[in-house]
Amino acid sequence: MVALLSSNVYKFKTIETGPERVTYSGWWPGEDPETSTWDIERATRAGWVPQIDPDTGKFKVNQYGKLIGNEKYLTQPEEMLWAKAATTVCKRLAPDVLLGIANTVEDLESEPDPDPVRVRSERVRAAEIGDTAATGAPKVGGKFTAWGGYIMGRHLDLDPPRRIVQEWTTTEWPTGSPPSKLEWTFVEKSGGTEVKMVHSEVPLAQVESYRRGWIDYYWVPLKKYFAARS
Repeated sequence: MVALLSSNVYKFKTIETGPERVTYSGWWPGEDPETSTWDIERATRAGWVPQIDPDTGKFKVNQYGKLIGNEKYLTQPEEMLWAKAATTVCKRLAPDVLLGIANTVEDLESEPDPDPVRVRSERVRAAEIGDTAATGAPKVGGKFTAWGGYIMGRHLDLDPPRRIVQEWTTTEWPTGSPPSKLEWTFVEKSGGTEVKMVHSEVPLAQVESYRRGWIDYYWVPLKKYFAARS
């Protein structure tokens, strides 16, 4: 984000930096600056700094045995705090320029990875899906639709049961914009399957809208559906 705004004449300065605290400032020439301070205490309250479990004497882990927090706050605290402070300043300073950009790579790396979504192999009956049922041909080059035709595209690569790559658009796609790319991977895990989705090449102005859509209309309902049947 800093590089993008710098190319648009915005100015930036690191006021204070160190492994415990970073203060960063940015401004448009001639206007008052936006300043943000991130310290280890603030990052800890946000749940990003790994903590010792008093019962085990080891770092706390979640139900998947995964570290709670981001270990980079232990090995590279200054870099992580700088990333948070810089991103906060940029989002306050120029939300119009950053339209559609929810997070940068640096911002995402400064936060813990989300828990994987694991589901058991189980077919969902068409009656439970209703009018949102998808259509399509299960072959490379085959077209598909979902949500009554709102979503559409074609299969670029099919490697059952491990991988699906699709060309993906919607009826709200900006005129002249090329289709996005949607990739699904499925890895067998103990007790179920780990599902990973990467949606890339989305038009900048729609990134946040579709990110929220995947969470609200797919991941949350799917987790509830399979949790009720586990």
